[in-house]
Amino acid sequence: MIDTDHQVNFSRDAIQQRLVTSLYKPDLFADLLFEDEALVSERTRVKTLLDAYKEAFKVLAEVSLRSS
Repeated sequence: MIDTDHQVNFSRDAIQQRLVTSLYKPDLFADLLFEDEALVSERTRVKTLLDAYKEAFKVLAEVSLRSS
């Protein structure tokens, strides 16, 4: 059983290495990492809203504790 596990792991690692090698193309990094400005703007807007909601929730929790 251990020998079979070793063979499976070896095969998996060999296949993974081959796939990574074939997919790794440094000249494509700039294109793959590019983010549209609209997406960046939307993420910033949503992050600001999330921060405001978190702050509001903390305030509401404090008010609830004080009235208890």
